[in-house]
Amino acid sequence: MRKNIIYLVLGFIIGSYIFIGTKDRDIINFNKVDKEILNNKELVGLVASIGIRNLSALLPKVYESDKSVVINHPKPKGKTHYVIIPKKDIKDAKDVSIEDGEYLSDVFIVIGKLIEDNNLKDYKVIINGGKYQHVKYIHFHLISNN
Repeated sequence: MRKNIIYLVLGFIIGSYIFIGTKDRDIINFNKVDKEILNNKELVGLVASIGIRNLSALLPKVYESDKSVVINHPKPKGKTHYVIIPKKDIKDAKDVSIEDGEYLSDVFIVIGKLIEDNNLKDYKVIINGGKYQHVKYIHFHLISNN
C-alpha cells in the first residue's frame, strides 16, 4: 500500500513537470456535447507540445535555437521542406498573444537563416489553421524547389 502511494506521488510530480507550459485543451466541452474529448489533432498537438518543450534533444533536428526547432518534413512537398516549430505551446494562429512575440520573431529569424544557408531563391512560408492544420500546434513550413 505504501509503495502504491509513493508511485502515485512520483507519477503526479513527473506528470506535472511534463505538462508544465502546455496550453489548456478542452477535455469536456459542455456547450457542445457531441464533441470528442480530445480529437486526434488536439492529442497530437498536446504530445508535440510536451515533446518539443521537454524532449527536444531526441528530435531529428536540422537546426535549433533557444526558442525554435527545425525538422525536415516527413512527406516533403518540395526539394526543400522544413517545419519550424516554436518551443512555446501555441495551438493556432488565432491563439497568439503578445507574450508569444519573442517566439514568433525567432521563428522568422530562423526562417531567414535557413533561406540564406540553403541559398533559396524562390520559396513559400506557410502556416495552416482550421481544417488545414493537421496538428493542433502552431508550426511553419518553408518549402522550395531549388
